[in-house]
Amino acid sequence: MSVDMEAAADLAANSLVHTPSYVSIYHGGVNSDDSRIVELRWLIFRNICIVSSKSKDYLNIFYNESKEIECFFMMIHSSHSNATLWEQVSAGLLLIPFRVGITVFQQLIAVGEWIDKEEASVIGDRTHYKLSTMVVRPDVQGKGVGTRCLNTAIERADCDSIPILLSTQLEKNVVFYKRLGFEVQRDSCFGEGNEPPISFRSWVMVRETKTDSKK
Repeated sequence: MSVDMEAAADLAANSLVHTPSYVSIYHGGVNSDDSRIVELRWLIFRNICIVSSKSKDYLNIFYNESKEIECFFMMIHSSHSNATLWEQVSAGLLLIPFRVGITVFQQLIAVGEWIDKEEASVIGDRTHYKLSTMVVRPDVQGKGVGTRCLNTAIERADCDSIPILLSTQLEKNVVFYKRLGFEVQRDSCFGEGNEPPISFRSWVMVRETKTDSKK
C-alpha cells in the first residue's frame, strides 16, 4: 500500500500545484512549481498516512489496465475527520516549519482553520463524509473517469444515508460536482485585501443522501 500511497501523493501534488489555496499558502516561501510540488507531495503523503491509519477504506485509488493510477481521492467519515496531535507527530507534520519556514507554516494553519470554519458553518454537527484531495490524471480528464470513480463513493454514502461535504477552490470543479448532485452551500473569499495578496475564492458544497424509495 505504501507504494500506492506514494504514487497517489505524487499524482495529487502535480494536479494541485496551481490550486489557489496552495499557491496562497506557499506564497513568499516556496514560489517555484518544482519546489511546491516537492512540498505538496511530502504534505499530502503524510496526510494520506494519517487517513490510512484510521481506515484504508477512506482511500480511493483507481487504476487503468496498465496498473497506473487514474484517479485518487479520500472520503473520510466525520468521526475521523480531525488528526490528533499524536497522529500529526507520528506523521512528521510538525516538521513543516523547518522545511518551509514559519511564515508558510502560519499560512497553512490559517487557511486550514478558515476552510474548517466555513465547512462547519454549513454542516454543523451532522454526521457526514468529507471528500478530499480528489484528482484525475490529466490525460484521462474529460473521459468520465472522475464521474465513474466518484460514483462508487456516492453509492456508499447513499447506502449509509450520510451526506458528503467538500470544499473546492476551482470554479470548474463546481460545475463537475453539480452534475453529481452536489449543491453550493457557501461561496466566500479568504484573505480579501491581504498584503501580501494571499486570497482565493472557495465553495463549500454538500450532496444530500439520495435513498432509494424502493428499499
